[in-house]
Amino acid sequence: GEEGGEEGWKALKSTSKEVEMKMKYLPPKQGERSVGTGKAVGVVDCSAEEVTAWVMDYCSNDRMRISREEGNPARLELRERQR
Repeated sequence: GEEGGEEGWKALKSTSKEVEMKMKYLPPKQGERSVGTGKAVGVVDCSAEEVTAWVMDYCSNDRMRISREEGNPARLELRERQR
């Protein structure tokens, strides 16, 4: 498949008409655990400073610790769409 392409992504029902959600299942190699990767694309109406504050809160050490303890490690990637 294409690295970073759209191949293999399946649409998910979004709770917002403003957000497109997809999921891709990556089959495990022998002895590894299975991995599902999610992707959401949307537009936010706020300043870069507000986005940065949200990301810092979302990825804080405390929040990451809680996610690991609950067995839900968070991974987040933000990209600015090129026009």
